[in-house]
Amino acid sequence: VRAWLAFAEGRSEDALPMMREAAELEAATNKEAVTPGEVLPAGELLGDMLMEAKQYKEATSAYETVLERSANRFHSLYGTGLAAERSGDAMKASRYYELLLELAVDADPGQHQLQHAESFLAAN
Repeated sequence: VRAWLAFAEGRSEDALPMMREAAELEAATNKEAVTPGEVLPAGELLGDMLMEAKQYKEATSAYETVLERSANRFHSLYGTGLAAERSGDAMKASRYYELLLELAVDADPGQHQLQHAESFLAAN
């Protein structure tokens, strides 16, 4: 929360290191097999913050790290695709958008993330 408050105040030089630290701490914490995954992983929040800061390659990496720990997270798949797209990596963007659409085959087709993924794939 402090990282996002600092970011909202325009202090990204303080916010990004705090968010990275939170993501690293969470990634280093073992999750018991009987407990659910994080509702909103710190690494995903880091990816979101990096997207807002227009640091797309770093955002791609943050989202991919989340997917290593928690495969098939809708937001991380979309975030990775979008970050890759914005960084100019159309191949990686296509791969993640395809994974997203496979995962969400039965989802509401009106979701803007799915519409964006379909549009990107149709154009590329």
